[in-house]
Amino acid sequence: MKPKKIKNIFLIAASFFYFSFLPMDAKAEELQPKADILNQIETQYSGNDFCAAFHQTSHLKAIDITETASGQAFFSHPGKMRWEYHTPEKNQIITDGSTLWIYRPDDNQVVKGSALSFFKR
Repeated sequence: MKPKKIKNIFLIAASFFYFSFLPMDAKAEELQPKADILNQIETQYSGNDFCAAFHQTSHLKAIDITETASGQAFFSHPGKMRWEYHTPEKNQIITDGSTLWIYRPDDNQVVKGSALSFFKR
């Protein structure tokens, strides 16, 4: 998978946000240049794969601890993803849509299970 910069994702999201608030009574000819821009964005980023850097903060209320983590996430449709945590510990969470693997290289450990049961609410 080729990594694409996160700012590209924000550009797409901002475009959708902008276009969702257009007045309903706008004339078709007024919308055409905006529709062309949206089509160009959709064409540019219509691939099945993308990747993004992430930083997350989790607060565990029961023991009043805040944890932070960062790394990179890769997505390939349909149903495939890989989360690579770089801090505070290296580990990976990988799924192909049916199987889930959690790899902890520092512990030389892999946990394998059903992705469907893991992601089910």
